Amino acid sequence: MQVSASPILDAVAELCARALSSEAGKATRAGVIARKHLRASVAPFRLGYFQNASWLHASLREAGYQELDIRKSGVLRRDVEDALVIPWTDAAGRVLGLVYRRNQPIVTQTPNGPSDIRYALLGDRDQLPLQGSNEARAAGYETLVVVEGSTDFLTLKLAGADDVATPHTCFIRPPQLLKLKAIGFRRLILCFDPDFAGWRGMLSATEGAFAAGLDVRIARAGKADVDVDEFVLRNGLSAFRRSLLDAEDGLSVYAGAVISAAATTPEPKASAADLAARFAILAPSPEAAARLNQEFWPKIDAFAGAQLRIAATDRIAEASAGRRLQISPIGSLLRNQR
Repeated sequence: MQVSASPILDAVAELCARALSSEAGKATRAGVIARKHLRASVAPFRLGYFQNASWLHASLREAGYQELDIRKSGVLRRDVEDALVIPWTDAAGRVLGLVYRRNQPIVTQTPNGPSDIRYALLGDRDQLPLQGSNEARAAGYETLVVVEGSTDFLTLKLAGADDVATPHTCFIRPPQLLKLKAIGFRRLILCFDPDFAGWRGMLSATEGAFAAGLDVRIARAGKADVDVDEFVLRNGLSAFRRSLLDAEDGLSVYAGAVISAAATTPEPKASAADLAARFAILAPSPEAAARLNQEFWPKIDAFAGAQLRIAATDRIAEASAGRRLQISPIGSLLRNQR
């Protein structure tokens, strides 16, 4: 499905771009823009500043937009104020969505304690292609480097990387992965931030990519406490490229995660066999299923035993009645782990 661009979204991006250079945008310029060294990205990526919904409403009315059109567009976000704006564009530069990075995050309580919600999106994420993916494919790449964060992406693009894309979040949606396969990508190199959210997102992306028929490798740039953008700023693009050479096979990493998650359950071996069988049923083709024999099943069998694994595989296959499971096999176990 082709995502259509909205004239109002383009207008909002332009208004926010102007606001970034105004007095209201001073704190953002001196804050995240300066801290992340993104000054050079302001013009080419049309970065902007969103004050609040009232400001935007008045600005659009002043620009000549009708009240009904403004309301129908959904651009008056009441849950966002004082935020950096990153237009989510297509290869032609048309605005398909807007990513907001709040200067002050919203703090919510979770079972694991307080959690900061800094990002918000205007747009249908399922229909938005990973930003940068169309340009990378047009340049002839069949392997796509995927980073989770907006500033990771901007930093790499400014450094000269033209094979990088981002979902602007820790999680890539299945329709986005299917779109990558449809336009010709064959492999993803996932390089997410080294925190718990990045780890969960990486595993979810591995599941989705495997189900979509994409090969996955997992890269870790630098030390465990250094995010991708910080690593690139400190060490340069060449060092980042070298770190990609050490990327691990995604199936092997996922098998290790299965074993680690299962170890926290009352019956580790049975849980590992069950989780592995649930992952295997995601295979979209016999060729994908055969790949499990190289990097996945040997690890699982070494931990749980081939007999237990085969029994679990037969049981899950029978229960699914030939249908591939649509839920994340490992997500339920990881949800409450840190």
